[in-house]
Amino acid sequence: MHKRILHVLSRCTASGVARLLPKVGAAGQQATTQARRVGALTVAAGLGWTTMSTVFAEKDASIEIDAFAADELEDGEMKAVPTGQGKTKVLIARVDGKYYAVSNSCTHVGAPMDTGILVGTRVLCPWHNAAFSVVTGAALDMPGRDSLDVYPVEVRGGRVIVKIPPNTEQRQYMEPRMAKPDPKADPRCFLIVGAGAAAQVAAETLRIDGYQGRIVMVTGDANAPYDRTRLTKILGIPLDKISLRPHGWYEEHGVELLTGKNVKLLDAETKVAILSDGGQIAFDKVLVASGATPRKLKVPGADLKHIFTMRSAADSAAVRVAAGDSKTAVIIGSSFIGIEAASALKDSLKLDRVVVVGMEAVPMERVLGKEVGAVIQKMGEDKGVEFMMRRTVKRFEAGPHGVVKEVVLDNGTVLPADMVVVGAGVVPNADFVAGVPKAQDGSIKVDAFMRAGAEGVYAAGDVANFPYSQTGERARIEHWNVAMQQGRTAARNLAGKRTSTYTTVPYFWSAFFGGKLNYVGYNGGHDEVLIEGDLAAKKFIAYYGRDGAVVAAASMGVPNSNLVLAEALRLGRLPPVSQLRSGKANIDTIRESLKEAGGGCGRAACCSRPAQAPSA
Repeated sequence: MHKRILHVLSRCTASGVARLLPKVGAAGQQATTQARRVGALTVAAGLGWTTMSTVFAEKDASIEIDAFAADELEDGEMKAVPTGQGKTKVLIARVDGKYYAVSNSCTHVGAPMDTGILVGTRVLCPWHNAAFSVVTGAALDMPGRDSLDVYPVEVRGGRVIVKIPPNTEQRQYMEPRMAKPDPKADPRCFLIVGAGAAAQVAAETLRIDGYQGRIVMVTGDANAPYDRTRLTKILGIPLDKISLRPHGWYEEHGVELLTGKNVKLLDAETKVAILSDGGQIAFDKVLVASGATPRKLKVPGADLKHIFTMRSAADSAAVRVAAGDSKTAVIIGSSFIGIEAASALKDSLKLDRVVVVGMEAVPMERVLGKEVGAVIQKMGEDKGVEFMMRRTVKRFEAGPHGVVKEVVLDNGTVLPADMVVVGAGVVPNADFVAGVPKAQDGSIKVDAFMRAGAEGVYAAGDVANFPYSQTGERARIEHWNVAMQQGRTAARNLAGKRTSTYTTVPYFWSAFFGGKLNYVGYNGGHDEVLIEGDLAAKKFIAYYGRDGAVVAAASMGVPNSNLVLAEALRLGRLPPVSQLRSGKANIDTIRESLKEAGGGCGRAACCSRPAQAPSA
């Protein structure tokens, strides 16, 4: 009888197992609960049965996975194996002869980590370059903030065995352990000005590093921190889809969130912040993470209705509403904000006519060069977007009720417009900060520790002018992962538990017209662009050289090239421009160099298998 039921179990769903087991008596009743917990690949341990599955239950209710033969992976390789719980998989990596196992879903937006790359003990997400430790599961590089779950591994009888809990499907992300707020233990007050990526990560890091004092976060926005990178990719995206933490998180972790309030004056000497409502906050230390404000055009008619900038969730929602009543839209600015907005209005919201007006010869020319800019323009034109390049706005003309009707360009061209989106750059929000050194653009100068030159004052994100670790030059970079990493660095130094400097390689992604562009490094100015691949097919890598060295790279349609290039830049493994120009070096040789540097993925499939990323 046991053999007959065993045969059925090996082909059964979890619910089917639960229905069958009671028919075999008390022992079956005992195993029913186990079956419901563990799933379709369960062994009924109480009866001593075995199945053809590689997943089975232990007496302590954990689950063991007989993953594969111990010699199946070489050092620097990784593999995902099913857990038997839905579609959940466990990622197993081999580094220096030892096996490690972690959850396989990136804690940012759930990308399958096995389709990324492994360099040493770092595993990188294929979608947005988040990096985690396969040893501890800890988030090393943003945008992933929570840790991967970690599972015990052993080699037994020549097989790799991983032990997982029965609820693995529900616990792919592990929020780091945080200190409980206790003003009696630490009476200090740390102020965070702003509620963007840098601010959120700083608040989390302070608690992770054991700070128990008061944290006050002040923002002029009406909402708790959210992911601003998706505002132009998906116009009007609901806040609950982009919130960085549930609202209850702030109360739970003792973060006093003051929304709808701006800091009008922050005095670094007296350590007092005066708010827009007249309130005052005395602080011991402060992180200025106030971001930047979209630049408004100083031309006649710039204040007309239906002329929008893109900064907040409210801005994105307003553009979405206006688009519902519009047939034509004009985008001022051909940077990433402008191109993403044009894509969303034409490709997603299906406006009849969308025109992009830009000062450069092609979109994003200053950062990406003419060759890549031309590809982006062609992608837009193929979707029906028009481009008016090397043009500026002379004035806006009004229609009924003070709503914009036309955009007049410097050459006299008149563009009908039911709505206008302006993406003409930003201005750092630092005017309210007194007593700290500032750069020419008004941003706050900081050192590698994110210290702003006054005792207890730090700055991070779009408002910070910092020394870029790769070249030593000063930079202000408006990237999501830069803001997050700088927020973490600043908070570690605020907490005083460990000395930390900002050394992360900048990375950003942009999605538009059905494609995705990845960019690593910092291009403060290049003197050469080298193209590897096929621009027309949108499968290429653009290397940006300066004084013979590669300082940045952009890629499209070459799976995981952004990960390889980011790690090579971090480790100093990028070849000189001369080798790329001569053909002695390319993405394949760079990938091979990572293995020498610390165990890059040894199988070509890891770096060539496409992983479909979401559009935002």
